[in-house]
Amino acid sequence: MTTPAVELRDDRLVYRRGLKARTELDMADLEEVAVMASNDHCYWHLRTRESGEALVPVGIPGEAQIRQYLSRWRGFDYDALVRFVSEPPAVGSLRLWPLI
Repeated sequence: MTTPAVELRDDRLVYRRGLKARTELDMADLEEVAVMASNDHCYWHLRTRESGEALVPVGIPGEAQIRQYLSRWRGFDYDALVRFVSEPPAVGSLRLWPLI
């Protein structure tokens, strides 16, 4: 079994969950970004306009690339992300982009 990991290059996110299990998203096509908590774990919830979707665990190898990528987006609530994942207990979900 391969360790779950994220690769992000040229707006293309690849999230590998196992030997053959993987999710690919076009980050330039994101429609909504949120973080959510379930069973004491935090996850990125990424949705694209073309019905692509991924739940990526916070803290896996390469996950920081998602934070770095989105921190440059206008309106991305980076401070709320930091508070959600670092101030236990994280509960429910929090929309980070777009902020309406």
